[in-house]
Amino acid sequence: MLAGYLSIFWAMQISANVAFKYGSHTAAGRSRRWLAGFVGGNIVGASSIYFLMRIYEQMPENCNLAAVLAGSGGFIGSQILLAWMWRSRLSLGQWIGIALVAIGTVIATLGQPGGQENRGAGAPVRAAAALYKGPRFPLPGKDGPPCGTGRSIHTGSLDPCRQLSRPGKPGKTGENCGKPGRV
Repeated sequence: MLAGYLSIFWAMQISANVAFKYGSHTAAGRSRRWLAGFVGGNIVGASSIYFLMRIYEQMPENCNLAAVLAGSGGFIGSQILLAWMWRSRLSLGQWIGIALVAIGTVIATLGQPGGQENRGAGAPVRAAAALYKGPRFPLPGKDGPPCGTGRSIHTGSLDPCRQLSRPGKPGKTGENCGKPGRV
């Protein structure tokens, strides 16, 4: 099902780009051809978002990979088809750019770790954290240092008990340190 959604999304994105290019051969707003390209490209392009959302539904653990697959396929297909249809001579640098996007897409899809605990966009961060044996930097109020050490995120004060406060607007402050009422 995912391959079908990707194929339809790519085809619609490529078609929208072709429509925009078709309409751009004339001065903006001065011909029916321009209007047809503008309206056609926007209808097809906007409608393709339905399939992008279906792609995200199919890949709930890794929305970044879904975005890479959807975007890169539309980009690569558009570049190649537009160059062929309008006989554009792509420079060596442009071909290298297209190839790098394709290679980057392949690299992004490789090495997906197995197991439910290692899935999703945070997997590389969790893997790196598991290998790191140095000192931890705990969060104040959760497993962090006692009150009076460290810096608050919002106020810059030396008291992590004020972490939930904002400048000029005191927040719930005592909960972070176990000392109710402390500001």
